[in-house]
Amino acid sequence: MAVSPHLRPWLLLLLAASVTSMQLPKFEDTEDSGTSSNFQGELVLDLAPDPDESVMHSADGPSFCVIARVTTADLPYMESFLRHYSRLGVNTIYLFNDGLLEAKHADVVQYLQALRMTPSTTVKLLSFKEVKHDDPVGTADLLPLLKEDYVINVDADEFWILPKNISSLPNLLREHPADIYFMRWVMVVDDDMQSAIEAPYEGTVGFPGKWMANLSMIPRDVYPRPFGHHTVPLRLEYMHPVVYGDFTYGIPIPMQTWSVLGRPLPPAGAFEPGYMAHFWGRSFSDVFLKIALRGEGQCQPLSEYNTQIDQRLATLAFLSLNKKMPVKVDVNEDMFKPDLELELKLAVKAACEKDEATALASLRQFHENYLKFKQDLSELMDQGSYPNMWPSTALTQSLMGTSVTDWLHSLPLNITA
Repeated sequence: MAVSPHLRPWLLLLLAASVTSMQLPKFEDTEDSGTSSNFQGELVLDLAPDPDESVMHSADGPSFCVIARVTTADLPYMESFLRHYSRLGVNTIYLFNDGLLEAKHADVVQYLQALRMTPSTTVKLLSFKEVKHDDPVGTADLLPLLKEDYVINVDADEFWILPKNISSLPNLLREHPADIYFMRWVMVVDDDMQSAIEAPYEGTVGFPGKWMANLSMIPRDVYPRPFGHHTVPLRLEYMHPVVYGDFTYGIPIPMQTWSVLGRPLPPAGAFEPGYMAHFWGRSFSDVFLKIALRGEGQCQPLSEYNTQIDQRLATLAFLSLNKKMPVKVDVNEDMFKPDLELELKLAVKAACEKDEATALASLRQFHENYLKFKQDLSELMDQGSYPNMWPSTALTQSLMGTSVTDWLHSLPLNITA
């Protein structure tokens, strides 16, 4: 997938806010100072070997790890996620969250312990008191726990698709050595009640994306950055890393100072290291679980709010209707194989109704109401309404009236917060 690295329109909105005398962030390297109280503990999963997988990782060359938050809502899709990154050649996958090893997350740990995995990939669960949800790599005490050479910063619904002629991460490093690789999002959504999409997937270019970086270049105390986990934090001494990928590191024009977006990091060449297939909505049930499980405390019966279409559902409808900059995600047919039985079980439980029959009826009604909203949105889009700067602006973050979220809330559709 070719994505032009030219200056994006939304950057012009922020150029005026560039800081010409910004003080560079100060941070201390705590690598040798031990871990602080934020880190609670780890569990190395002893997973049964998957007889269908025979990936063996070479002991030579650089090592790779993945960091990703894991929640109950991710469980039906985790085996696909783990298998995919093992096939790419990842040595260790770190799954983490706040209180992950506490009793409240026992269902997550027990389910993950029962999965099968390629023996050459280790899966570790990390528990913290607090996790930075908008910038997971900035979670206190996380980075000192990583021992690999490269870290891949993704969410559990993001699958790195390498270029066709690159079979694995070791091959990528041999053929196109670099310090940072940035992969543009390709949005893939499914709004059926349960996950039903099959490869090859129909996607569209999104914004921005995710990255893999040389771990030694990242400060152990990560400083705050606009767009958080979409941008790469770097130690001050690494001013000129070798980069492949798109433009998300900062304003791609010569500057002697930092901008509000960070340090300019132009790509070293035209090579693009693939793209990040973002399964933003793995099904309608997936999106419902993210809505229903996002709060603490007593659950609310779905029948009390299944007439409401919130921002997340509205975004799902937009992404499912959007046809701008289409991309065919041509991958192995078994790349994404969710646990449909668990997906339904979790959705029924999250519906919080008096019995299973009532929960299923509430879910079906919620889905019907969503489809009616989607039809109304489709009619507005057919009449020419569209977020003008997509896919060159934020999706769900309000950005001075230019994001998809800002556009959705401008429509006469009664979208809730």
